[in-house]
Amino acid sequence: MIRKILALYLAAMPVAAQAEWYQADSKHFVVLSNDDPKHLQGYAEQLERFDKAMRLLRGIEDRPIAPVARVTVYIVRDVAEIESLSGPGIAGFYRAPVSGPVAFVPKIDDGQSHIRGSRLFIGTTGGTYDLDGNSVLRHEYSHHFMFDNYPRTALPFWFVEGFAEFHATATFGADGSVTFGANPAYRASALVDRNTLSVRQVLTADTRRLTGPEWEEMYGHGWLLIHYLTFEPSRQGQLKAYLQALNEGKSPMEAASVFGDLDAFQRDISRQILKPKIDVLPILGKAITIDPVTVRKLAPGEAAIMPARIRSKAGVDTSEAPRVLAMARKVAEKFPEDLAVQLELAEAAIDARDNATASAAAEKAIALSPNAEKAYIFKARARMAMAKAAKVTDGATWSDIRRTFVRANRLENGDAEPLMYNYLTYESAGQAPTANAKAGLYTALDLLPDDPKLRIAVILQRVADNEYAEAKVALRPLAFAPSKANKLAQASADLIDALDAKDKTRIDAAIALIKTERSKIEKGS
Repeated sequence: MIRKILALYLAAMPVAAQAEWYQADSKHFVVLSNDDPKHLQGYAEQLERFDKAMRLLRGIEDRPIAPVARVTVYIVRDVAEIESLSGPGIAGFYRAPVSGPVAFVPKIDDGQSHIRGSRLFIGTTGGTYDLDGNSVLRHEYSHHFMFDNYPRTALPFWFVEGFAEFHATATFGADGSVTFGANPAYRASALVDRNTLSVRQVLTADTRRLTGPEWEEMYGHGWLLIHYLTFEPSRQGQLKAYLQALNEGKSPMEAASVFGDLDAFQRDISRQILKPKIDVLPILGKAITIDPVTVRKLAPGEAAIMPARIRSKAGVDTSEAPRVLAMARKVAEKFPEDLAVQLELAEAAIDARDNATASAAAEKAIALSPNAEKAYIFKARARMAMAKAAKVTDGATWSDIRRTFVRANRLENGDAEPLMYNYLTYESAGQAPTANAKAGLYTALDLLPDDPKLRIAVILQRVADNEYAEAKVALRPLAFAPSKANKLAQASADLIDALDAKDKTRIDAAIALIKTERSKIEKGS
């Protein structure tokens, strides 16, 4: 209800009442805010130092990335606006659709240095035990960092959340240093007061069967295990060996054997909780070199379209999409020659299934900027949807749509979106995909491994081609997916078992379930 009321309010808000917006561009981030530009620059620089410090800590190369692969961070007014975008009890969130990863956090100022615990981070509330928006962003960026750098690795729930919790508590020194290892105070209750899970249970838990309190404990235990295995000299190399065993197909219990006697492991971990002083590791400021951050003021049209853009990027359902489109139309009437406005109008129209408007807006964007890669994607997606709805079988029509996706890919070959949609044109046309289309799909997953719709497309194609080993590589991250009541995770685990057994009946049943979950994702349910 809050979301609908705010959406109606924004749709009715005069275009002229828009605030000034600024954009900070850095190697790994695009940060947008109507905050003071100097503060915004410092914020983006801190995010870059965080990224570089994690790479130094984990020994991960800082390779070149495409501009479209950067995380776009939207800093919005407050927690109430975050909740209007995602739902009650949410303090900040991250999404990784095939169009590019995005994060949403509330503006942090002296009056809002602490905000209540969220559904993302179930914990205590009040004072120092609360999560602020920066911790939310660091937690979510740690997920992005992890999946981006380990795209083909199956990671258990405790590791996924423990990795994010460990890095989310980073502290920043005035000398540019970043220190890792601080405990997440908001997990203290789960670790001390409600510590019911043993290490054996954590390492071997089926997350689909955890109770609510046990689910909460897994976050704290995950942090504790990552912390202990990072700092304890006698345990060096064990975490890597454990993950390698899991990804070789060993059971969680077999993989856990790398830690030796689990009762002894439990005692070691218990002593870690009771240590009077926690181990931390500072990464010195002089070691953290980052590329320059540039800040620019958005043009009036870009600033005016921001409310609609934010809502589109946060994800809209079928009831909200027409209202966002109405917002975009109002702005487009005032700023018809603004590229950003036309791009948002096209995206909002696609979400609202108004493909004629989307196609027209995309064409206008191309006329304004012939190298606007996303405009070609919107144009081709709109035409693809219209052709599919009309059950077009004409080969020339589909070839032309594919040429538009190829044009987008040539303009930005680091973007997963045109590669995935080019492949999906064959499904929409009822045709078998070409070898090149399949290769593009697999490349897309390497570029953006977090999008479930993209991963499902890879899985279904691999199974259809009887490439069971490759299918299982793509399946494992879904099968270990950390989400309560995750039917997609269950179906993925079932499909792995069926592929191992080479049981066609069970394979078909699991695939049917995965397709059902894909339909829910596509509908935003």
